[in-house]
Amino acid sequence: MCGISACLVSKELTIEVINKTLFNMINRGPDNQSYKKFIFGNKLLYLFHSRLSIIDLREVSNQPFSYKGYHLIFNGEIYNYKELKKKYLNEFTFKTNSDTEVLLYMYIKYGKNFEEKLNGMWSFIIFDENKKKLHVSRDRFGEKPLHYFINNNNDFFFSSEIKNIQTLTGTKLDLNLKTIQRFLVFGYKSLYKYDDHYYKSLKRLKASTFLEINSDLNYSLENYYTPSVKINSLSVEENIENTKYLLIESVKSRMISDVPIAFSLSGGVDSTAITNIATKILNKNISTYSILDDDIRYDESSNINKSLRTLESKHQFIDLKTKFNLESLSQLINYHDEPLCSINFFSDSLLKKEMRSDGHKVSISGIGADEYFAGYWDHHSYLMHELKSSDKNKYEIFKNDWLNHIMPLIQNPILKKTDLFEIKGLDFNSFRYQDNDVYSKLLIGGFEENQNDFKFNTTSILKNRMLNELFFETLPIALDNEDLNSMYHSVENRSPFLNHDLVDYVNTIPSNQLINNGYSKYILREAINGIADDEVRLDRNKRGFNASTESFLSNSQQDTLDLMNSDSILYDIVDKENIINFMNGENSFENWDKKFLFNLINVKIFLDLH
Repeated sequence: MCGISACLVSKELTIEVINKTLFNMINRGPDNQSYKKFIFGNKLLYLFHSRLSIIDLREVSNQPFSYKGYHLIFNGEIYNYKELKKKYLNEFTFKTNSDTEVLLYMYIKYGKNFEEKLNGMWSFIIFDENKKKLHVSRDRFGEKPLHYFINNNNDFFFSSEIKNIQTLTGTKLDLNLKTIQRFLVFGYKSLYKYDDHYYKSLKRLKASTFLEINSDLNYSLENYYTPSVKINSLSVEENIENTKYLLIESVKSRMISDVPIAFSLSGGVDSTAITNIATKILNKNISTYSILDDDIRYDESSNINKSLRTLESKHQFIDLKTKFNLESLSQLINYHDEPLCSINFFSDSLLKKEMRSDGHKVSISGIGADEYFAGYWDHHSYLMHELKSSDKNKYEIFKNDWLNHIMPLIQNPILKKTDLFEIKGLDFNSFRYQDNDVYSKLLIGGFEENQNDFKFNTTSILKNRMLNELFFETLPIALDNEDLNSMYHSVENRSPFLNHDLVDYVNTIPSNQLINNGYSKYILREAINGIADDEVRLDRNKRGFNASTESFLSNSQQDTLDLMNSDSILYDIVDKENIINFMNGENSFENWDKKFLFNLINVKIFLDLH
């Protein structure tokens, strides 16, 4: 994992700007920082790189990496680089053992769209002097971030982090208050449905996309990957076995490293699956880290301890009670240059900090499984509606399983209805943005906006919902937050569930196999049958790296009240009197109100900092 920045500018950068750019990148790459300057048409091109050494730790693998007029800066990992090297690149003489060199040679040999052959996570920029163009790319699911900005002089700026866009442009980017309003009213799931950023004119290079700039400074964007949605006709047993093979291979590839690796372990089936595969199938010695929260709704210690009985990992619990405070939150928001998407990523940062302090430079998590194995409560509602119109017998069986096993676990009253979409229609989605009408009234002038789903090429309403989560809602912003948390502590984050071979395969499995016998993520649960602890594997309750807002507020109560009472640009957006009354209302807020309060604190800190 590394940091990259680049600019295509009319004037030479000062040494102060160059040094500040490299300094800003130290967290992302403490092992080396360097840059190169080139002429590109009538502009100057600067390529900056900071390296967190993971594979081939020698200096020869430092970047920018150059070969015969091709120059590369790269953030990420290409997990199949050894296979690519052996299969496609026999004519090249290698001077490193790194994936960096393989990546550049693959571009040289195959040109644009060579990304289709890559299995990994990345954002990279290649300066092709021979064809006089820049090729800028981001991985299929957006695991590695890349922001870009084009000014009025047609200068281009790119960076892994927002702070270096501002350093290279020499200007402070204007805030986009509409995005802040959207976040406060609809929460983080709404943020990537629009092209808006927290800063005006700043863009994110979208996942599965490359951007090319020619010497005339014309640029184009192109998508190189579309997920498979064609349903297979295999039996549930065959789909379980194929999924098991692909998941094991994915965990195996993501453990390639020349430095120590740690795993995040929750009480849920996702992290349980990958940690058990690592130890029991791949015979690896691993370290695991978990969040410990006293709130009974978020306490996962029972399931975690059940896993640890046979996992034989070196384990550490991180007690949130002693770690949560307003100062730590402010420091993290300052590094992100954005509000955190939820309190869960505050606790995730504490996890990464402990991993790094124990000498780990790579962290592996179970992020991404819910979005295509069908892990959220509303997925049951979508499949129930789907079956009702397609197979009455399967519908009745599914409904009875749901009534007996799932409905008692659901807290949201809207999702306790068997005929939810029959009554409300398939576009109904207010349960995802609960009480947004209440929060809108706390804003000056209110805020209304359409949050409808994007329509993918599938007849399954469940598959369409999950693809929206995968590319527009839960996953993209979670990946950006996890990347920044990891880089804040100089740790590389990896996600075995985001192997495109695995995602593409599971996307072809019939929806009624994904949720079966009253179990969400049925295929995944059965794929680790005999590998993971059965009590954890068969726990129907929804678990993950969740944290209680009360754990934070109880540690920071007076500081929080003082913060919210102080003057701020926030009160140009929301009514201060209403907010203070809201905070001083019932002693025990509803859960959604607590989430809103944390978002409000987040935004207040962010606006005060910027």
